[in-house]
Amino acid sequence: MRICFFADLKSIHTFRWLRYFAQKGYETSLITAATYNHNEIEGVSIYKIPYFHSFDTILLNFGYIKWLIYKIKPDILHGITLTSCAFYASLTGFHPFVATALGSDVMVNPKKSLRARIKLRYTLKKADFVTADADIVKRKIIDMYYPATKIKKVLFGVDSSLLLNRKKDGNSLILSCRSLKPNYNIDIIIEAYKLVKKVLPSSRLVVVGDTSQNPKLLCKYENIEFLPSMPHNKIIDYMTNFDIFVSVPSSDASSVSLLEAMALGLFPIVSDIPANREWIKNEYNGCLVPPRDVHKLADSIIKAIRQSDLRESAARINREIIKEKAIFEDNMQKLEEIYHNLVK
Repeated sequence: MRICFFADLKSIHTFRWLRYFAQKGYETSLITAATYNHNEIEGVSIYKIPYFHSFDTILLNFGYIKWLIYKIKPDILHGITLTSCAFYASLTGFHPFVATALGSDVMVNPKKSLRARIKLRYTLKKADFVTADADIVKRKIIDMYYPATKIKKVLFGVDSSLLLNRKKDGNSLILSCRSLKPNYNIDIIIEAYKLVKKVLPSSRLVVVGDTSQNPKLLCKYENIEFLPSMPHNKIIDYMTNFDIFVSVPSSDASSVSLLEAMALGLFPIVSDIPANREWIKNEYNGCLVPPRDVHKLADSIIKAIRQSDLRESAARINREIIKEKAIFEDNMQKLEEIYHNLVK
């Protein structure tokens, strides 16, 4: 089977999907932006076009994209992100066409932009099948009159090898390793940590991410360390040193970082939003806090640091949850099944 992805190569999720299908013996291709630097992915043919995250440039290159599809002759065209890459893939008119929702393309962008709403509607109209990584996103798409029989929850998931890792004993170490864009409320994490430090002065917060996304964070904070973004394999190794994982975005789908933290035994403290409730039950296998409540976040961090029995119990529970629901290979098999059903 020949599979052609239309996707953002900057995403680690795109890279993992490409590598998986190539290693499984599928003829795998990617159409992506010419501005992305990348290492070769063994078994994957990569075709670059000028930066395609604008409607005008996609029209200028539309003939070239159609020619690429003709050249590749895929059995499946799969676009990732309903309001960008999947939308542009839908314009080719190729079928069978699979589209993957990431979360913000359904839950956030359409609320801000008429153009995003039009793109979303058009992509769903053209898609033969849709995947989403959270029930809340899946339900939202169905509410837009997309057939429930043509959508399935497929997680990006975590590698099963993470379940074999054991977290090292830390010294009240707290990790934030999500995006630093405003939606992720890093300012709230910092303010909450200031309260934590007054009670537990030996605690330490590490924030990993691209500070250019939020230059205000470049101020100096005592006991807070800012580290640049890391390659995926390095951040996984780094996470094993920590006790607590904190992530409080205002909106999100199923966070792979959260799933990885759960697999590695970190205690998750996350925002009380629908996508996180799919994974975390408050004070059972983590803590849920309002996205912008500094005091409740601080209280949850202090409680997690002080109660080692709660952390240890949550670690055991979370590994079982990940093993049952969120292993990468298991979810890729679901995607393979979708492909094979579409090309019958």
